[in-house]
Amino acid sequence: MKKLTVLISILGLIGLLGAIDIEHSGEFRTRSAALYDDASENLDNSIDSRMRLNLDGKITENLGFRAGLQAGDWIWGDPSGGNLHLSVNEAFIDYRLDMLNANILVGKQYWADHRGLIMDDYFSGAMLKMDDISSFKGEFILMKFPMGADNSTWYIANMATETLAPVPFGFTAFAGYKDDVEMQSISVLPYATIEGGPVIVDLTGFIDYQYSNEKLGMGATMKATAEVENMTIIGDVLVAMENGLTTISPWYMNGLYLYGIGSHHDGVNKYWQTPYQYNPDVFISAVGQLKYGLTEDMKVFGAAGYLTDLGLEVNGGVEYQVIPEKMSVNGFGAFGLHDNETMDLLFGASVEVVF
Repeated sequence: MKKLTVLISILGLIGLLGAIDIEHSGEFRTRSAALYDDASENLDNSIDSRMRLNLDGKITENLGFRAGLQAGDWIWGDPSGGNLHLSVNEAFIDYRLDMLNANILVGKQYWADHRGLIMDDYFSGAMLKMDDISSFKGEFILMKFPMGADNSTWYIANMATETLAPVPFGFTAFAGYKDDVEMQSISVLPYATIEGGPVIVDLTGFIDYQYSNEKLGMGATMKATAEVENMTIIGDVLVAMENGLTTISPWYMNGLYLYGIGSHHDGVNKYWQTPYQYNPDVFISAVGQLKYGLTEDMKVFGAAGYLTDLGLEVNGGVEYQVIPEKMSVNGFGAFGLHDNETMDLLFGASVEVVF
């Protein structure tokens, strides 16, 4: 904790002296979960917390920086003494290249593909963000990311436009190497967003050639969202053909907690181990979600979904804005039935603050 305090104090002092203009933002989260497994008749429960602090500085008109610091997640009652794990999520400079209408970012930073199918995480590397390439916005990335015992290097290009066609569309291309030498995979993900009245349909396809086993995978996702008065209805389907997709650090959220990555607790996902990566058979995830506003500050939600060869889940909960857009308290529960007839019950809650 002393290191974090010293770093914040130094940056704050520099800002007060007028050398650098610094803005801050962040979030705090505490969450709990109790999971019952009828096969083992075990009840596992835990509470953990974390805090993130982001500092954005302007050194000159064209040069800025960002530092993202995190304390946690620390587990309440941890026998290790509750020592905080301190980490740096982001640490990069952002330089504006006026002649190219572009920014270059160098250091540790965050990036995600359109649906988080391949990458949604922090990485070390460089990114060139271009404002206008024949009406496209472009991102060109050199990414270093640890993959188990290997040091992987990824070259990524993302192009998106909202003006060249009746609907916004784009594509992302990935090329990955292990230890900078061995070619790992090439992936291409085209995507488009279609709006019609109260309905928005998001389409993403993927094709993936895996050099290590000389196999080809492909698939697609479709997410349809409809807003009707106080109600939001969502349908989310992912289909991955045999061999699926090569991933880096994905964070695809399908609306489930046991068979997915939950919005109010992303640490349970008992049966979600990226099942569309190198899958031996066709994989399908089909989920329907519903959210209804009881009042301006309170909403109830629910979801039901089935994943092939895994199982089904039904969940629901409530969200309450204690301070609108600043602090929320949430409760949720889920029931899961695995294909092996194992049943799971999950109950949890979270407190989330943004500033």
